[in-house]
Amino acid sequence: MGRAAALVAIGALAGAGAPGSAAPAPPAAPAADAVEAAHALEARLAGVRGLRARFTQTVDSPALAKPMIESGTVFILRPGRMRWEYSDPPGKLAIADGSRTWLYLPEDRQVIVAPMPAPGRDAGIGLLMAEHPDLLSAFTVGWGARAGRSGRRPLSLKPKSGDAPFDEVLVETDRSGFPETLTVLDPLGGRVTYRLEAIDFKPPDNPALYVFTPPAGVEVRQASP
Repeated sequence: MGRAAALVAIGALAGAGAPGSAAPAPPAAPAADAVEAAHALEARLAGVRGLRARFTQTVDSPALAKPMIESGTVFILRPGRMRWEYSDPPGKLAIADGSRTWLYLPEDRQVIVAPMPAPGRDAGIGLLMAEHPDLLSAFTVGWGARAGRSGRRPLSLKPKSGDAPFDEVLVETDRSGFPETLTVLDPLGGRVTYRLEAIDFKPPDNPALYVFTPPAGVEVRQASP
C-alpha cells in the first residue's frame, strides 16, 4: 500500500475527509465558471517555479481497516521534479528527477524505480510540476459534488484519457489560488488526499535534492510508469 500511495504522489500529490464527513454542498456553479477556474489555476501554477511545504498524505481504501496517514516535507521544482521526505514513517523518500521516479522504503530495504509517466498518465498530483499546465486539454472540468474545508466546492478534474490510473482529482485552493488540498479518486473506490501547509514559494535552489542514489545493499525493482 505504501508503494501505491507514494507513486501517486510523484505522478507522483493529502487532505479531504472521508465522503460521509463532508459539509453539505452549496449550490452548483455554472460549468463556464469551472472553465474560468481551470484557467486561473493554470495561470497560478505557471507562475510558480517551485515550493517547499509540509504535507499530510491520507490514503482511504476499501482494503484498509482505517485511513493510512503519513506526513513530511515536500519540495517541488518545476518542471518535473519533486521530493517527498517522510517524517512519518521516518526515512521513506519519494523523488521525481525529471526522467524517473524513485520510491525508497527503508523498512523493506527496497527501492522502486519507474520512468516518469507521460502527460495524462500520471496520478493526478503531477499537475503541480507540469512545465506548461493545460488542464482543459487533459481534463473535463467541473465542480466536486461536496463542499471542501473552505465551504466551497472543489474544482473537479476528470481525465479525458481512457487509461488514466485515476477517475478524478479534486482541487481546493488557498486565497492566492494555489492548490492546498488535492484528492485523487481511483477506480477501485480509494482516495489519496494531499494537504499542503506552510507553503514557501522560495524552495532551496539545490539540484541535489532531486537526485537519488540507492543505498548499498537495498533491492532495486523496476516498475512500469
